[in-house]
Amino acid sequence: MTKHYYTRSKAQALLPEINQKLIELQHARKEIAKRHLQLASLKQKDAKASSDQIFTLEAEIEFIILSARQEIESMHQLSIEVKDISQGLVDFLTLIHHQEAYLCWRQGEEQIAYWHGIEDGYAKRKMLLDEIG
Repeated sequence: MTKHYYTRSKAQALLPEINQKLIELQHARKEIAKRHLQLASLKQKDAKASSDQIFTLEAEIEFIILSARQEIESMHQLSIEVKDISQGLVDFLTLIHHQEAYLCWRQGEEQIAYWHGIEDGYAKRKMLLDEIG
């Protein structure tokens, strides 16, 4: 995989698209949960539940999971890491003082204003300096 390094402005320009992808992933997560509940309910209510109904629900769940994984992988190929779908946490690979780091963005924030080290997480993010780009 080729690494892509982002300046703040390049990552910032991608936020509308990334936000939309997060919304889709969050929707997929809800749909998976909904279908799991339907499947559990179906199996609990009727021990002889139609194998067609069960198969259909299981296939729908697998399809949604596969689609979500493909979306996350496509972002990963661009050096964009989805850290938490529910919270909308996304990291963009960057270089800070000639070392790899992440520009850190949380869904709902108007702009990218934080970064953290590769081994650090959201809890250790720091305010981004203007000199980064």
